[in-house]
This record gives sequence, C-alpha cells and structure tokens, in this order.
Amino acid sequence: MAREDNAMLRKRSSRQKRTTGDGGGIRTPPSNANVFNSVTLKIKNGPEAGKRVKLFVGSIVAVSLVFWLFRTGMGIGVGIDGPRSLRARVDTTPSRVKDDGQSTMKDTFLLPELNAGEVESLQWSDGAEVQDYAARVGLPPALVPTLTKYAEDMGLMDIMLQRPYGPRFKSDGVEWHEFASPYQTEGGAEVRKFTCEVKKPLSEKVTRWHSDAHWFNTADEVAHEDALHTLAKGGFDAVLEGMGIHFDLTELHIDSVGFFSMTKNDGEYWHNDFTDVEGGGFGILIEIVPGSAPGTDHGIDLMVEGDNGVAGNVEYSPTVGLIIGDGTRHATALCDHRPHRGTRVTAIIYLNELTKDNLPMLSGDSTSNWPPLDMQAAWMWAQRGRHYRRGGGPGLFDDRGRAPLEAPDRGWCSKEDCTDEDREEDRHRCKKTCNLILDDAEYKLGMRRSALFAY
Repeated sequence: MAREDNAMLRKRSSRQKRTTGDGGGIRTPPSNANVFNSVTLKIKNGPEAGKRVKLFVGSIVAVSLVFWLFRTGMGIGVGIDGPRSLRARVDTTPSRVKDDGQSTMKDTFLLPELNAGEVESLQWSDGAEVQDYAARVGLPPALVPTLTKYAEDMGLMDIMLQRPYGPRFKSDGVEWHEFASPYQTEGGAEVRKFTCEVKKPLSEKVTRWHSDAHWFNTADEVAHEDALHTLAKGGFDAVLEGMGIHFDLTELHIDSVGFFSMTKNDGEYWHNDFTDVEGGGFGILIEIVPGSAPGTDHGIDLMVEGDNGVAGNVEYSPTVGLIIGDGTRHATALCDHRPHRGTRVTAIIYLNELTKDNLPMLSGDSTSNWPPLDMQAAWMWAQRGRHYRRGGGPGLFDDRGRAPLEAPDRGWCSKEDCTDEDREEDRHRCKKTCNLILDDAEYKLGMRRSALFAY
C-alpha cells in the first residue's frame, strides 16, 4: 500500500478511536472486573437464602504487587555499546509502576538511518507500529549546525548551558532576556532586538516534573519570526514536506521553536503533549548538546510507550528527529550530568494542523507564556497553512507571513511593563507596547519574510 494510503488509514483509525470511546490511543486503567478475580457465593440458609453476593478477592495481592514493583522497578538499563545515534537501549526489567498504577515492560525499536525529510513511523523490533503519531524524521544536514550557531552567536547557548546551575530565579520561575539577531547584523538590515523567555517547570505551584529542566522560548513576534528564519536556513522545508505526506496533512505551520536544557532528572513523569487533537499536534525533539562527558555514551534520553502498554528507550540525535504526536505517551529518562558539570540541550519544534474543532485544545496549553493565553487561539489561527499546504505552498523560504491580526494594549502601558519579571501580567496586557504581537503595518502583511529580514 502506498505511504499516502497508510497515512489516510492512520488518520481515519485515530479519529474512529476517539468517537467510539477507545480514547484516541490513550490507555485507560482496566476495570475492577479485569483487575480482581471474583467469586460468587450463594447463601443457602437463613432469610437471605438465594441472594447472590459478589466477593472480590485478590485485592491484597494486587496492592502487594504494586508495592513490590515500585520498590524494585527503579532501575534503567544502560547497556549496549556502540556509536551514539537515535536507537533503543534494552532494559529487561519492568519500569517502576507509573502514575496510573500500571507497570510497563520494555522492548526495542527498529531505528534505521533516514534521509533528509524521510518520515517513518516508530516501530517495535517486530515491525509493528508503536503508536499512530509516534515517528522519526531524517534531518537536513545543515539544520543542527544552523540552530547551534544561531544560539551561540546570539548569546543564548551560554545561558542555556549555565542557567540550570543557578542563580535562583528572582520571580516565580520566569525571566526574560533581550537579544539581537545575528542574521540582522550580518545582512546589514536595521537591528531589531527581541525577547526570549526562560521558564523553570519546577517553580510552578502544581508540578509533576522531577528534573531541573529550563525551557527557552520565543517571547515576542520578532523572536518567533527570527527563529523561523533559522529553520529556513537549515533546510527545514524538507521536514515539513515529509511530515505532510506521511501523516496525510492538509496544511501545517510551525507553532513554536524553542530549546530546553537540563542537568539531571530524578523521576519519570509519564504524559502526553497532545491529547484528542485530531492528529493535528506534533513536537520534534532534536539533540543539540548531549550533556555527556566527552568521549562517553550519554545513555537514553526519552521513554516512549506504545498502545500495547510496552515502552522503548531512545537517545536524541542530531541527524534524526523524534516526532511526538497526538496521544504519544512519553517520559524523560533518569540522568545526572552534574558530576562532570554537563548540560543537555535539546531543540523542540512544535507544529500544528489546525481545524476549528482542535483549535481550543491546541491553544489551551503551552510550555511558554507567549503568545499570551488570551491571544493564543487568534494568533495560531492567523498562522494556519503558512508553511505547508498539500499540493504545494510557499514553504519557509518563500514564507509570506501570517494573516491580519490586531492586539491592542489594554490600559496605559510603558516599556517598564515589558521587562520586569515581577509584572508578567502587565507585559501580557501591553501587547503592542511590548511588541508581543506586531502591528499589521509594521509586520508588513504579504511581504516575503526573507525580504523583510534581509536573508
């Protein structure tokens, strides 16, 4: 069957799961009837003769098993020598009992090398698909070097490598840094500064993260456009084309470009980045800095669970991106790079195929504070179909930008409202003053981004 036909079947199957109560690939705990053995006794004497009473047995055994798995399933396999690549690492023991009370056994993935733009579903060792929207994509050779140089030249790389080691955040886990694009400087265009955000998940009031991960996100529209410029220079159009064909997408746009850095992770947090979004949400994980000591194999980075409840382990790679999509359950692997003062840096690129039905879900949750939540749905809809359209489109290099979008200030605003970490609400209220969303005239609707930003 052609790859396009497989993609259509995958999409149809996933949507049928959501409409028939299957959960769209999200595993639900089994009912008590499946967990516990039951014995039915008939009382033969007394006034209640003939009444059936259902007694559940095995509860104590089940609880004891859960406790035993929790105490013994903490280890992670670190075997298999060889050159580093995106590959499976075998762990023959059960993982710890997860937050839903179910244990996970480990298997290996088939992880062949892929050409630039080639997309392949993540597969088990026997060739079976892991999950509808878990996949791998070959990266253009220039992509990671371009992203790395961009982060280094603008000064972001140094911050990403050092920020997990301190100092402590002054406010509630969010701070802003101002940069000038190295591309604007090189091209001779007017140098416009933009803002990036650093967010620490552990600082949130309600969190299940066990790592010191720091998220580095674009924090205004100029920063976002400049990041798209970086992907264009790195040849990311090949990735867009490959994903569009493989997943049978009508359109696609890049929703955000960011990084996260971490030095250690003390526990598994199993979660989905996207749930019930009609197969329209994707994240691509790409290795920038492995974090391991020079000359050593840094071990696994991520665990991915299939629809069968089995999990496999992978390393991030600079040549093959890992795609995490709708209902793909995953968790960061345990690690500790601090003894050699290492830092792992990973690029994360989020992409969406938007519909009116999945827009509320896709715009309702984010790891960043930009776009502001009250503008997120409108901003995302203005990007719809911007970077890929079935049958041909402008792509990144000939990108003409978003659709019209107005984001006026609310109340009196000044530049002081834009940079004070203790006044985050004021920053979001002052969208125009803080350049969170550019005025349409300044944005130059319909103009090629390459001409506007001189690349």
